[in-house]
Amino acid sequence: MSDKQSLEELWQQQPTNAPNFDELKGRFNAVRKKQWLYIGLDVASCVVVVLMLVFLPPKTSTLQWVVMVSLTVFCIGSAAYLTWLRSFTLRNTASNTQAYLQGLKSQYAVNIKIGHYTNTVIWLTLVALLGILVTNVLTNDWGIDKIIRKALVVLLFTLAGLWPARIWANRQVTKYTEEINKLSLLEQSMLSDKKGVNE
Repeated sequence: MSDKQSLEELWQQQPTNAPNFDELKGRFNAVRKKQWLYIGLDVASCVVVVLMLVFLPPKTSTLQWVVMVSLTVFCIGSAAYLTWLRSFTLRNTASNTQAYLQGLKSQYAVNIKIGHYTNTVIWLTLVALLGILVTNVLTNDWGIDKIIRKALVVLLFTLAGLWPARIWANRQVTKYTEEINKLSLLEQSMLSDKKGVNE
């Protein structure tokens, strides 16, 4: 008997835990509720940015106006993209254990995409903020004192907002990669049990 056969037999003798239908259903429904909440937050952030654009002060410079319009377009585009990603779970009409399992795996894969997208947005935001500072220095729109104040604001914004968001995004990717692996093992266990019954 080869080592490979011995390992396969040992693995087959291991007790398997059948997936709990109610637990999978509960997890899937919780994921759906979270997606609705996230969509609501995305829409709310777009409304805030649009209102900021509408109520810009009359003395707003051309550069500031262009930045706000670009931010508004980017915010609406991001919200549309994220809503599209999340819609896969919202449209899923799972009704059995296998369907809930596949639905969770699909949403976890989407969560990984959202984590990667968040990381990309963070870097784009930082580049955009630095670009605005450099543009204002080159065009002499701001004095040294104002540039220093704005640079400090960018630094604080990066440390207080962007850095924690990056940590969150990386944790999401790690967490949901592990969850997909666990669900894949559970799915293999189900297929193995089903094959054993059929034999």
